[in-house]
Amino acid sequence: VNFEVIHMSQYLFGLLEEKPLSLDELQRKTRSEAEGLGRFLAALVCLKLLNERAGKFENSPLAARYLDPARPEYLGDFLLYRRYFAPHWQRLGSRVTEGSSANDQPIHEGSKDYGERVFNYVRAMDRQAGLKAAEATEILTDWVRPAPRWILDIGGGAGSWCRALVRRFEHARAVLVELPEVISAARGLYPESSDWEGVEAVAANVLMPCVAEKKFDLVVLSNILHAYGPDEAASIVCQAAGCLAPQGALLIHDYLPDGHEPRSVKGRLYDLHMMLNTFNGRIYCLQDLRQM
Repeated sequence: VNFEVIHMSQYLFGLLEEKPLSLDELQRKTRSEAEGLGRFLAALVCLKLLNERAGKFENSPLAARYLDPARPEYLGDFLLYRRYFAPHWQRLGSRVTEGSSANDQPIHEGSKDYGERVFNYVRAMDRQAGLKAAEATEILTDWVRPAPRWILDIGGGAGSWCRALVRRFEHARAVLVELPEVISAARGLYPESSDWEGVEAVAANVLMPCVAEKKFDLVVLSNILHAYGPDEAASIVCQAAGCLAPQGALLIHDYLPDGHEPRSVKGRLYDLHMMLNTFNGRIYCLQDLRQM
C-alpha cells in the first residue's frame, strides 16, 4: 500500500465533496503536475471511486460515504493504519520457511511511539466496528430473546459494539473488557461522560478471567479470536461461555475462510495477515468455532 497515495486521495475526496471540479481546478488546488494528476484521476474513475461528467470529477457514492474525512462513516484511518503492517508483509517468504520464529523480532519503539500507534489502532478499528455493529444489531434484535439486560464485550476496542447494543436494547448495560492502554485510548476518543452511559470499562487481558462473578445475557467476541492460536482461542470461548446466564447467547463475529465468495477469499488473505502480524493468530473455519 502506498500511503502517500492514500493521503493524496483523502485530500481529493474532501475537495470533491464540496462540488465537482475539473482537472485544471484540481491541479491548482492540490499543486500537482497535470499529467500525473490526470492519470491518477483516471485510475480512480476506473476503480469507481470517482465519476467524470462533462470534464469534471465528483465522488462516487462509495467514496462520498467512506472516504470523505468529514463524514462520520469515514474509513481513511482504517486504511492508513496499514502503514504499520506493510513491513511485516516483506517477511512472507521467511515466515513460510522459518515458521513463527520469523515473527519473533525485537521492536525498537519508544513509549510515545507505542502510545501513538495504539491510539491510531483503536481509532481505526473503532470506525469499522461502529459500522459493523450498527448493521449487526438489526439482526440481533430478532435473534436474542428475551432482550439482554447485561452484555459483556470481550476485547471490544473503544466500545462501538457496547454502545450500539445499549442503544438497541432498552435498559441494557454493558461491560467492556480491554487492555489498559486500549481503554486509555478509548477515553481519548470518547472524552464525554455521556459517551459511556450504560458502559463500564474493565482493564484486563482477555486471556485472564476478570468478570467471572457476573453472569451476562449476551457475550460478544467480535474480531478477537483470530489474534490467537487454537488453544488460546478455545480458552477465550470457554471463559466467555462461563460468563453466560441461563439462556444467555454467545455471539462470535469474525472472518471466515469457508463462507460464500468473496468472503472466503477475504478470509484466506486475512489468515496470511494474521500469520505475519501476530505470533500465532489465524482465521478459524465455522467448524472450528463450533468445536470450541
